[in-house]
Amino acid sequence: MINQIKDELKSILRDLEDYNEPSEIDRIIFKYQELYKKLILFQFKIENENIIVEREESDENPTGEAINRKVTEIPDEKNTEDVDDLFSSIQNPEFIMKEDISNEFTHESKKLNESLVKGINIGLNDKIAFTKSLFDGSEEDYSRVVSQLQTYSSYDEAFDFLNKIVKPDYNNWEGKEEIEKRFLKYIENNF
Repeated sequence: MINQIKDELKSILRDLEDYNEPSEIDRIIFKYQELYKKLILFQFKIENENIIVEREESDENPTGEAINRKVTEIPDEKNTEDVDDLFSSIQNPEFIMKEDISNEFTHESKKLNESLVKGINIGLNDKIAFTKSLFDGSEEDYSRVVSQLQTYSSYDEAFDFLNKIVKPDYNNWEGKEEIEKRFLKYIENNF
């Protein structure tokens, strides 16, 4: 396999040396991508061969120590109590009905969800719309701005950052007021 990879790399280098027209670059890139895939597979194969060899060696020669480490302590049957003895002191158990625990549970789960979901949560469709309209199609710029917005402790700080730093880079989002309002609503909901 390594010889095949070497041959393909030499072929790509020859193509680069003979490069004449811009239309040829797509073919060269494709060949390079295919070579890269083969290199990744080759690397995976090499790494896994070492793991397989190590496993086979350890499976062939199990020592007493290895077996002892795997065996856990077996509980002593003499020290376990009978199930009947556990409940012998309770004559008639009382069950108390709590009133309307469903409302309490719903309220608590909402608090938990709010505490676990941190950051600005924007749906995929809105993310695409914001990226395309507000950030001139740059996903990198969009992600960087959203990450920065999550570091602010108040909506006012985030709003100032958008107005003073971000919007001037994108023509102050002129003509994009509706989508800007939607974006700002997500930011405001974060605080």
